Amino acid sequence: MNASAAGKGFIGVALVLAALSVAVGLANYLAAEDSWVVQNIGRTRAVLMAVAPAFLISTGLGINLRWQLLGGGVVVVGAVALAVLMLWTILVKRKEARE
Repeated sequence: MNASAAGKGFIGVALVLAALSVAVGLANYLAAEDSWVVQNIGRTRAVLMAVAPAFLISTGLGINLRWQLLGGGVVVVGAVALAVLMLWTILVKRKEARE
């Protein structure tokens, strides 16, 4: 695999993760008033928490055009933030289901 293909794959994965983050933010925005997210976190905070990784990822892609190492690092931070957010949501829902 050459460097060009790897770079395109990196950008593709980053864009998919950013789109996932925006989709979660939209779902939190459209959530019903009696949903767990709205009741326990609040609609605005839940949307901001979900969209923040997309902001980091897209900012990292922009930085990546000039400084590849720094931009790649910011993209990775955004991806990790998205993973932690998703894992936290799953764990909280699981705990709630057991109670």
